[in-house]
Amino acid sequence: SVITGDVSAPQLGLDTALYQSLHVENVYHAAADVRHYTTDPGALQTNVQGTIGVIEFCRQSGATLHHISTISVSGDSVPGSSQAIYFKEEDFEIGQNWMDNIYVRGKYLAEQQVHSAISSGLDAKIYRVGRLVSRSSDGIFQRNPSGNTFYHLIRAIHALGVIPASFSDLLVDLTPVDVCAQAIVALRRAAGPVFHVI
Repeated sequence: SVITGDVSAPQLGLDTALYQSLHVENVYHAAADVRHYTTDPGALQTNVQGTIGVIEFCRQSGATLHHISTISVSGDSVPGSSQAIYFKEEDFEIGQNWMDNIYVRGKYLAEQQVHSAISSGLDAKIYRVGRLVSRSSDGIFQRNPSGNTFYHLIRAIHALGVIPASFSDLLVDLTPVDVCAQAIVALRRAAGPVFHVI
């Protein structure tokens, strides 16, 4: 059954009777504002308040929460450190810079809410995904590629027929969205609360 709601609204935008009658086993929370370079503070609200609302729903319905986060919560640096930093699945707060980017800040604060809920007894798992790209099965990409910065970068490189020398040793994770989804479903019963799906 498909039920229309709003992850950023109280009770997920559902009337009280429907909200309280829904009993599900698993909630895969993938609703988020994923504009990586937005300046819109509304993205922060959507990602944090939306996650809080989903946590509340999982608590009242008895569902296991499967929270789709991002490897971007690792930040882009650890201020004051010149060493390579390895951000492992068991890591969360390592002093990384997560404040400067609205998207990263929202996803960090959302994941913080999930960690807190796990500490207070919620059955939940966190899946940190990387750079999602087209399906491996047929190459179909997202419906709105115009909003994808990485897509524009790749198109520019293709159009120019050259790549900057500074990119020659750059490691870039590319995760087909269908492979990512299959991995998340396969990990649903695995031990441990956090998984990097990259």
